[in-house]
Amino acid sequence: MIVHDSSWEVDASPEEVWAVFHPPVKRDSGRPATLANPRVVEHRNVRIEIIHEGDENGQGLVRRTWYAVPWYIGGTARSWEIISEASPPHFQRYDAITTPPQA
Repeated sequence: MIVHDSSWEVDASPEEVWAVFHPPVKRDSGRPATLANPRVVEHRNVRIEIIHEGDENGQGLVRRTWYAVPWYIGGTARSWEIISEASPPHFQRYDAITTPPQA
């Protein structure tokens, strides 16, 4: 198992930072996110599909992600992720299963 921890210091309140990572859910259809009908977030070369929104704090949220990795590693990687702990607006932990990068 590989464990990766990261942290950042930013000039914003914890609530402002939390709102960036947990924006209000806006769904045109009004249906909940599912594997067949995910909520999609795209930013540059990252695609995130929310499969399950989790509870009111985001705990239990399930997502699939596709993201770029250096070409010599493979070009694109994919992971399944679940928010396993959440304490808004200060802390969030997620667990992920990642596939080998694909060209």
